Amino acid sequence: MKEEDVFPAPPEPPPPSAWQRLSASPYFWWFAAIFLMGCVVFLFPSQCTFEAIQFPTEKRVDLDQSPFVDQEKELSMAGDGLWYKAGETVPYSGLGVTFHPNGEKKTRTQFAEGIAVGLIEEWDLNGSNLGPRFKGEFSPE
Repeated sequence: MKEEDVFPAPPEPPPPSAWQRLSASPYFWWFAAIFLMGCVVFLFPSQCTFEAIQFPTEKRVDLDQSPFVDQEKELSMAGDGLWYKAGETVPYSGLGVTFHPNGEKKTRTQFAEGIAVGLIEEWDLNGSNLGPRFKGEFSPE
């Protein structure tokens, strides 16, 4: 007597569909890659022009027209290292300007909440702008 098989044979898988046969082909992937690159090359540039892109704009402030205080007469540095306008308890925010003895601008400093920010601009005795400088770069007088 022959023993019966305990495990029956698995059923045959169904034949692959057209999509399964096509997607396994390397030609399918080459075609898909070329199609996507074509979309990138031809469609996106038409949508990404400089006119269509909105760049952030920076507000420019004309410092020559902005209000200022005389830094040597109206501002003083307190013990906490912040600059205050005379008689005020709130740290100064704005421009501080120093002057040469002949009345020409010597330096211009921007203050934000009592702290000098940015570069300090310097002028010579004739009023020619020497350019922005760091704190330790000023010419001795």
